This record gives sequence, structure tokens and C-alpha cells, in this order.
Amino acid sequence: MNTVTKLLFAALLAVSAPVWADQAADLQGKWHCLTRYDDINAETRDHIHFSANGTVKTQGKMIFKFNGHEFHYSLPSRGTWQLQDNLLTLKLTDGKLQRKHPAATRKAIAKDETMRLHDKMTAHILSDRKPDEKFYLRIDELTRDTMHQTQLAEDNLKEEMAKTVCTRREKDLPAQ
Repeated sequence: MNTVTKLLFAALLAVSAPVWADQAADLQGKWHCLTRYDDINAETRDHIHFSANGTVKTQGKMIFKFNGHEFHYSLPSRGTWQLQDNLLTLKLTDGKLQRKHPAATRKAIAKDETMRLHDKMTAHILSDRKPDEKFYLRIDELTRDTMHQTQLAEDNLKEEMAKTVCTRREKDLPAQ
């Protein structure tokens, strides 16, 4: 490689490398995220805190619609985050799942075997994640107060599973 090519390559790296470093810094802080899974009548509402040291804490609320009722589950998670290019990798270990169903859903569960079975199966699936399970999110857009992500399938990182929109409140914005 000649000297000019090396200098151009070094200049390109110097220009492009900080972009993701800046995005990693912009990612830090508290976010409120909404993900819809239309194919299974579900959505998640997550409160996520990305720390500068690479740790992450989440408090997720999952809502599943079934037979005219909403089944609500709450799940805290802790782990680590890493951003490389525009791929955000979360490695999470879940805390204890809690049922937070509305009163009408609790009544339906008490009266109906199908509703009880649905609740039991959903809670089992949500509680059965492995420790340090990885989640892959492509960051499609990131500003100080909004982030658009696409959840990717773990096995190929190309299959899109869901879209997420995250926002920050004014008090959660990073200092300028």
C-alpha cells in the first residue's frame, strides 16, 4: 500500500470510527420503548437504562391480547450492552416474572379454564429464557430523544422480527 493510500485509509477510519462512538454515547441513559408484535397480538413497553460502563437494566411490561382480554406481565432484566456499527447486542438475565393483569382479566382467569391455561402457558414461556440470553437490535435511527430499532432473529441477524420506537423524556436527555 503506498503512502497516499495509507493516509486516505487512516483518514477514512478517523472520520467513520467516531460516528458509532458518538452513537454509543448518545445511547446512554434512560429510554422508554414500545415494540409491537402484530402477528401474536402482543406488545412490550420497556424502561431501559444504558450505563456508560456497558451495563443495562430493563423493566419490561408485556401485554398479550387474548379472547378480548389483556394479559399483563412485568419482567426486570439486567445485563450488558454493546454497540458495533449499528448492531446493538443485549445480553440479559431476567428477574422474577410478575403477573399484573387488569381486574377484568383476573376475573376471567378465575372463571374460565381456557383463560387459565393461556395465562399459565404465557407465563411459562416468558419465565423460560436462558441466563445471559442475547437479543440483537439494528439501530435504524438515533437522535438525542428518539431511537428506532429493528429486532433481528438470533440465528441469522437478517430476519426482522419487530420494530421498536424508543423515546426519552426531557429530564432523561444527556447533558450537552
